[in-house]
Amino acid sequence: MTAEPLVVAVDDELPRVLHHMAEAHARRIPVVDDGSLAGKLALDDVVILLVGESAHVSAQLDNVAGVIRSASPQE
Repeated sequence: MTAEPLVVAVDDELPRVLHHMAEAHARRIPVVDDGSLAGKLALDDVVILLVGESAHVSAQLDNVAGVIRSASPQE
C-alpha cells in the first residue's frame, strides 16, 4: 500500500479531481470527509455521469430550439 495515498475531499470540484487523477495516472481515487474514507471515485463513474449530463443538455437544447423555431417568423 501507499503510505500517503492521493485522496480528494467530498466537496472538491470535479475538474480538480480529474486533474489530480490525470497527474497520478489514476483510474480510481479515495474520497475523504474530515479525514475519514467516504468512498471512492472511479473514472468509469465520471464518464457515465458526463454522458448522462450530455444527453440531458442535448435534450434541453432541442426543446429550446423548438421554441425558437415556433416563435420565429415563417418565410
